[in-house]
Amino acid sequence: MDSEFKSESFVAAANRVRAVEPRSLVDFSDPRELAQIMLGAIHAHRRLYEDANILHGDVSPNTILIFDGLSTGTQTGQTAGAIIDFDKPNK
Repeated sequence: MDSEFKSESFVAAANRVRAVEPRSLVDFSDPRELAQIMLGAIHAHRRLYEDANILHGDVSPNTILIFDGLSTGTQTGQTAGAIIDFDKPNK
């Protein structure tokens, strides 16, 4: 590959990256939002187990974050839960 192609690919990829500022799980706005966040985290953990046979090993309020303003296939501005910190996964 020549350097021109590499730099164009890098710029294209960099344009798709955006900064996010997650909220702590304890910063939910109402019970409905908390339920939505937890459901998202449960779905993520299920996919992790079904697709990669990995259990997180330390799911707690410290390892679930809230992400605002996400875009899905048809909707924008969604709030979702995510699991982080895979230091101790169980296989």
